Amino acid sequence: MRVGGDDPRAGTAFGIELVDDGAARAAALAAAADVAVVALGNHPMVNGRETEDRVDLALPARQEALLRAVHAANPHTVLVLTSSYPYAVGWAQEHLPAVLWSAHGGQEHGTALADVLLGDAEPGGRLTQTWYADAADLPDLLDYDVIGADSTYLYYRGEPLYPFGHGLSYTRFDYTDLRLSTASAIAGEEVEVRVDVTNTGGRAGEEVVQLYTRQRRSRVKQPLRQLRDFARIVLTPGERRTVTLRLRTAELGWWDAERDALVVEDATHTVLVGRSAADVRLVGAVAVRGEPAGRPSRLRAASGAR
Repeated sequence: MRVGGDDPRAGTAFGIELVDDGAARAAALAAAADVAVVALGNHPMVNGRETEDRVDLALPARQEALLRAVHAANPHTVLVLTSSYPYAVGWAQEHLPAVLWSAHGGQEHGTALADVLLGDAEPGGRLTQTWYADAADLPDLLDYDVIGADSTYLYYRGEPLYPFGHGLSYTRFDYTDLRLSTASAIAGEEVEVRVDVTNTGGRAGEEVVQLYTRQRRSRVKQPLRQLRDFARIVLTPGERRTVTLRLRTAELGWWDAERDALVVEDATHTVLVGRSAADVRLVGAVAVRGEPAGRPSRLRAASGAR
């Protein structure tokens, strides 16, 4: 390697001597431990800015190498990932017994992570974005047409690495007896969706019960699923609770740019309740009486033009 000068010939040549191999040292420590915890991710002020683009979703190469070296030395390796954005950590999902993700926290961030890792606190968070398995699952960087590109949890038809709303617990939950306050409603009315949730595990735990809908018929392309409501509950072992979620039919509308108005169509909506956008436990339906679903509108070049 060379440093200085306007071209390689004018620079001063120097060599690199490896003094300490961090990955090898970490692997040696892991081999002598019962469990290894590898903390990876990004610095929020370095790689987590709007001005910084990534070429792919993979972990930085050196981080991936460190993780694999530690796992090779100790199969009981846990990945703690703190990041500003999703990573395609498919190898970790396949080979590690546990992966814990968190956004960036404050000065007690490490204490909070330790509480979760040691079981003193529940990993109660849920993902607010889809974690894709590969950058090939994403549209072009400058393609902002979410609908046309089948992007985000709303329209994505593939199998993500981790879906929107995903999150695990140290216990298990069972969903039963889905009830809707009415089988049909007029646009603007509210429908109550009730479900019984039971902690079937051996310790107390937090659950986030999620309500999604899918419109079955429309004159425009509709989301495959869309979050409408959620509720966080804490249940002791064996405890069962009825959770009430609210479906506001006025929010089932879409913006008709030709009419400059929000339209709620006359249609049946599938009601989905579960643990994430991909982990649906119970399914129902409600018919919403709104405007007739006619032919697609011809949109003006700019909404509001006359």
